[in-house]
Amino acid sequence: TAAGLWVVACIGLAVGAGLYIPAVVTTILILFVLIYFIQFEQFFTGMREYKGLVIVVEDRPGQVGNIGSILGDMGVLIKNIQLNHVENKDDLEVELLIELPSGMKISEVIEELSSMKELKSIDRLN
Repeated sequence: TAAGLWVVACIGLAVGAGLYIPAVVTTILILFVLIYFIQFEQFFTGMREYKGLVIVVEDRPGQVGNIGSILGDMGVLIKNIQLNHVENKDDLEVELLIELPSGMKISEVIEELSSMKELKSIDRLN
């Protein structure tokens, strides 16, 4: 983050000014914070889990809205969406980056999306 960059810049200034011991102590302290506080944060806040999906559906009005409604009902957040027309077919490829709620598995999302009548295929990206 930006705060980390500022700390590294300050450590560099300290070394440049000849303050080696404070720079080493600060470096050790910052490494401790960066390593252990991330684990502390994950423990208390839960780690966000982002997954990618590629969905191919018939290119009809309202398809993206249907996908959004299904995901919204499940509490899944859409972080990014990209739409592409499939060449030589009347299909729409929808690439999604989604954030799953804590404890939800991607297989549950795929199963729910598979109930769409217009669905041609669904694949995981990661």
